[in-house]
Amino acid sequence: ATDGRRLVEIQVPCDGPDHPPAIVPPRALSLIADHTGEGPVTLAFGDRALHAAVGDATILSRLVDGNHPVMRFDWPKVPATGFDVPVTALLDAFRRAAVVHAGEGARSVTLSPGADVVLVKSATEHGESEASARATIRGWVKPFGLQPFIVAPALKALPEDTLLVFGVTGPKDPVLLTIVPDYRACFMPVTIT
Repeated sequence: ATDGRRLVEIQVPCDGPDHPPAIVPPRALSLIADHTGEGPVTLAFGDRALHAAVGDATILSRLVDGNHPVMRFDWPKVPATGFDVPVTALLDAFRRAAVVHAGEGARSVTLSPGADVVLVKSATEHGESEASARATIRGWVKPFGLQPFIVAPALKALPEDTLLVFGVTGPKDPVLLTIVPDYRACFMPVTIT
């Protein structure tokens, strides 16, 4: 899935018949992700609609008209440099770093891997804030910028005990997130000043 700012691939085993590729609106995917902790997800595709059942929730959505584009993305190899951090710790650091954004959430943050922590820094005209998350650092990683409103939705759908494996080569290179074997995401960093 992509929206032009992030690319996510999730592979999960499924029971049932194969369905031709379909374009599901982002809002429907977000609603399904909000309920994934309530049990298994059952998907049923029609010619123009998706029916999703999870827990007590039922979600109906129209599919986007049009043919699914045939796309192939050659995922870069996960670099040796990067860091591993628990998903709840990183989401909490994003939330704490956004305190200077007067309730609107951080537009962009700088991640600076250090000794056993990843520092998450944010700044506005109102001030600066910094939060940290315990992490395992692999190699020397230069600070890089991300937009939490792009990254956080992909992370919120994961179980709370998930360990995130970030691969980072440079401040302008794609940031790879891997949770082997079935989830990977590629985020483009933002320029930091």
